[in-house]
Amino acid sequence: MTDALDPITLEILRNSLRSITDESYIALTKAAYSTNIKERRDHSIALTDAQGRLVVQSENSLPIHLASMLGMMEQLMEKYGEADMAEGDIFVANDPYVAGGTHLPDVNLAMPAFVDGKLLGFVCNIAHHADIGGMTPGSMAGGMSEIYQEGLRIPLVRLFKGGELVQDIFDLLLLNVRVPHERRGDYFAQVAACRLGARRLGEMAQRYEPAMLEGAFAAIMDRTEARLRDSIRDVPDGSYEFTDLLDNDGMGTVDIPISVRVDVSGQDIAFDFAGTGPQMKGNFNMTFNAAQSAVYYVLKAMLDPDLPNNHGLIRAVEWLVSETQERADFGIDLRCGGLDRELRMPASTELVAYRVVQEALTNCQKHSQATMVWVSLEAGDDEIVVSIEDNGVGSSGTGPKGDEGPGGLGLLGMRQRVESQNGHLTVANRRSRGFSVTARFPLRNEPS
Repeated sequence: MTDALDPITLEILRNSLRSITDESYIALTKAAYSTNIKERRDHSIALTDAQGRLVVQSENSLPIHLASMLGMMEQLMEKYGEADMAEGDIFVANDPYVAGGTHLPDVNLAMPAFVDGKLLGFVCNIAHHADIGGMTPGSMAGGMSEIYQEGLRIPLVRLFKGGELVQDIFDLLLLNVRVPHERRGDYFAQVAACRLGARRLGEMAQRYEPAMLEGAFAAIMDRTEARLRDSIRDVPDGSYEFTDLLDNDGMGTVDIPISVRVDVSGQDIAFDFAGTGPQMKGNFNMTFNAAQSAVYYVLKAMLDPDLPNNHGLIRAVEWLVSETQERADFGIDLRCGGLDRELRMPASTELVAYRVVQEALTNCQKHSQATMVWVSLEAGDDEIVVSIEDNGVGSSGTGPKGDEGPGGLGLLGMRQRVESQNGHLTVANRRSRGFSVTARFPLRNEPS
């Protein structure tokens, strides 16, 4: 169906889809209760295809939101999938670790749009709520050192099921925020925008047929990718580097480097942020999808300002994984091997792997007086292996809560989480030479 669409028809369809997002954007603006949405207009609307790939965004969507819904859509397809969705469902999330969010005040909603019982796509929106709970009104302030201080963490859950509000979930959301009547109004404004967009998409499908729209979705992304790659060809081949410094994080860390290397070769472009400072104690850290948004916006602004916002833009950019990172007060050597193809791990496995590394790094220095930790990621044919070693003094005792392992590192709970993903955790206590932890996870992979 993609080949059958001539350029004029495709442009008519693209603008029709864009008009759906623009109308939904205006509806959300007018229906919202808070000045943060109604006047400051910190919200965005998007339509995706049935695989969760961005097709169109409203004209006034914020640049930082360009890729902000990608994380949620990936989690949505992984956790639920089409088989576990029904007409009238609306999903909500905001957490950056388990739900693909950016920061907690940005609340994402996604509504599947069905035509004749078949999933055609999703209507999504994201809005910055004026308060999401936490230690300070407005949920944004300096001096925060952990995410729990920032506000309510919302995993990906259904807010509406079959068109009916899941009242228990909504009660929980409103109980944990300030000015709940205003939050209620903003949530329902987002819901109204989702429903309006889904209704308009259904009307469009009645006029043009779902198969034609699906072909248009693919063609819009393909042509955007080709258009961006044409612009990339105009950039001379080579590597371009720059480093700037963030003054401080408000919690004692100063002169935080932000480094990037841009590699251009023909129509290909890659971004490598190796050398950028690690996660800092203050609340100035950025999620990966927020970093993506920044890069895509700069590319669009410099190379083709009129380029449509969709997944084609995203496909044209390669991201390189940093191999080595060092902290001034605590050394970390990260070695990556065998990562020459795209890795496909379930989101829940990614989270467990992340927590294994996070907990080991947090606790090894505390309990074994380590000054260096070695973390390696090795991808085999059917598994990925996360290994952590330190140079601490080690310990043969159990932890404060009966957890097994050196220095009481909470490895019992860690092992249970790894095994919940069909993985395997082993611990080697080397006493005076420190300890090592190895977690093995099953891997789905595709050739590059």
